[in-house]
Amino acid sequence: MKTIIRKFRQWFMNTMPGLYVRLSKLVCRHVLFQRERRYLNGELEPRTGEPSVIFFGGHRAASMFLGKVFSQLAADAELRRVDLESYFLHTDRSKVDQLFTAGECEPLFRKEGYFFGPLRRPVLLEDLDSYRVILVLRDLRDVLTSGYYSIVYAHTVIDELHLEARERAAAQGVDEYVRENLPAWKARYLEVLDWADTSGIRVERYEDMVEDFGGWLRRVTPPLGLDGNQRLIEEIISQADFDVVKEDKTAHKRSVKAGAHARKLQPETREFLDRELAEVLERMGYQKGS
Repeated sequence: MKTIIRKFRQWFMNTMPGLYVRLSKLVCRHVLFQRERRYLNGELEPRTGEPSVIFFGGHRAASMFLGKVFSQLAADAELRRVDLESYFLHTDRSKVDQLFTAGECEPLFRKEGYFFGPLRRPVLLEDLDSYRVILVLRDLRDVLTSGYYSIVYAHTVIDELHLEARERAAAQGVDEYVRENLPAWKARYLEVLDWADTSGIRVERYEDMVEDFGGWLRRVTPPLGLDGNQRLIEEIISQADFDVVKEDKTAHKRSVKAGAHARKLQPETREFLDRELAEVLERMGYQKGS
């Protein structure tokens, strides 16, 4: 059933993108995100006095999957989940920057009783030490490569800006898309890495998570206060599936393997990425040419 629904949604999105965007906005504004609306209206009271958890998940770094994993564990710990970035993106994009602007973001976060995420940019909270924080990033070379296939074939079109970006990327091809988008993404990654260094936040690598999900989850949950139910953790680990038998460019989980850029990009583009991203690769412990 899920496959049929996904195929219909893809067909609708590709056949009538303008109508899809308009209907999607209406549904998001009036049907979905009830929890986020209640939270912003002060109607979603905390159930516990434990520190809130913030999950920062980079693009194309399994942020949706990990968001669900941490949400399960947070719910078990009686933390209430709030996905502010998705709510603003789907209902009023003009408010997204408020989440990531020093001073303006303060009223949007509460220190106790909530799980916030995934968020994909640094939140400049003055008292970030009061929260429990995890940050997961992926090799930027793979992020750029995977991002092309996501925006052209798989990702949900949420508004007119996204529709324009999809049309432009489709006309470019993956190598041109990667080259054009590199400067902005490089600046974003350096910003995140600098923020993590300043805030004392460990950068968790997507590749380490995929290679040994069980060991990784058992390691990262105690600092987050999400290790109280070991039976649930083991259940999540047993159900995790990172295998993609056949790559489907229209699927959200198209390919989870590391090194997508080496398989999809021309040699000169790979060399360009290694050269331009030398600082990012070194700071995150990635090898050039891999």
